Amino acid sequence: MSFLIPHRSQLWYNVSMRPTFIQHSFERIGLTLSAQQIEQLDVFASLLMEENKIHNLTAIDDFEGIVIKHFVDSALALHHVPLHSQVCDVGSGAGFPGLVWAILRPDLKITSIETTTKKINFQKKVAQSCELHHVHFINERVEELREYKEYFDIGTARAVAGLNILLELIVPLLKVGGHVVALKGQQAQEELFASTKALDVLHCRVQKNETLQLIDEEHSIRTILVIEKIKKTSPQYPRGYAKIKKQPL
Repeated sequence: MSFLIPHRSQLWYNVSMRPTFIQHSFERIGLTLSAQQIEQLDVFASLLMEENKIHNLTAIDDFEGIVIKHFVDSALALHHVPLHSQVCDVGSGAGFPGLVWAILRPDLKITSIETTTKKINFQKKVAQSCELHHVHFINERVEELREYKEYFDIGTARAVAGLNILLELIVPLLKVGGHVVALKGQQAQEELFASTKALDVLHCRVQKNETLQLIDEEHSIRTILVIEKIKKTSPQYPRGYAKIKKQPL
């Protein structure tokens, strides 16, 4: 499946044209946004560009790139998220995909988990400016959140770690029957192959394996992996992060 994104050389508009660009970009993936959602995304982009002058939050810091490679990219997996889900975004960075999901799907209850204080503080600024009252922020390591075990319906992450590491971090937080919705790049199938043991040990099965192509300048590949948790997680997981990284499942 392909989504047509305009070439960067065509984007010569001024600030007043930004809402139209947001609208057209999302229409190209089949989503029609409300005026409020367009305004919220425009505010999000403005805050990110401004904050990035002070703190290095993202390597992509131009308006077109933020809309296409952060906002639209984050939205590609939303059709895998059921209504009214409790969602955790692990290693949420500057708010991707969690804050984008919060804007596009106000029915969701989003918990953003991020260890870097400057990033979580930025997310709080975005949530306040965009009046996102259904987002909760946790500035801790995910493997230490014992009180949230078996709590969430959906766990997601984008560009955080290899899939086998990611599964050990997210799956213990999910209810039985919950799903990991992982946004992966060109190495997704290799990561999936390397995660056979993790899937078995953590009692999971792959439900969907969907590959999309963004027709941007790099013809980027995005793979959405939907992985179901079918049994309760052993109490020994997750291990400490140093051990997870040194000896991944």
